[in-house]
Amino acid sequence: MSKLKMIDLCAGTGAFTKAFEETGKVTTVFANDIEKTSQQIYNNNFKHNLVCCDIHDIIVSDIPKHDILCSGFPCQPFSLAGKKKGYQLVALKLIFLYSFSLKNLMRNY
Repeated sequence: MSKLKMIDLCAGTGAFTKAFEETGKVTTVFANDIEKTSQQIYNNNFKHNLVCCDIHDIIVSDIPKHDILCSGFPCQPFSLAGKKKGYQLVALKLIFLYSFSLKNLMRNY
């Protein structure tokens, strides 16, 4: 049986990637994050490289076909360390973007 293909957006240091790949049933075909320090840690822990860029700069059609979409929840709007802008922060709007712009990339079963 072939492995399920996963993308990990706003992947941070790769917690979702690690958890899914440790099942032996999933392979990550794309990961991204905006933080350079996250990229360094991620790339030290995985065979594939994390694309370090703003998610808004990614061309959706360049993301490989996948079965699973993971994304780190944008916690900065709610974090004590953040500016506590809640739903006003643009990053939180990504959740809604995922469900629409990436829908066409999911495989049909």
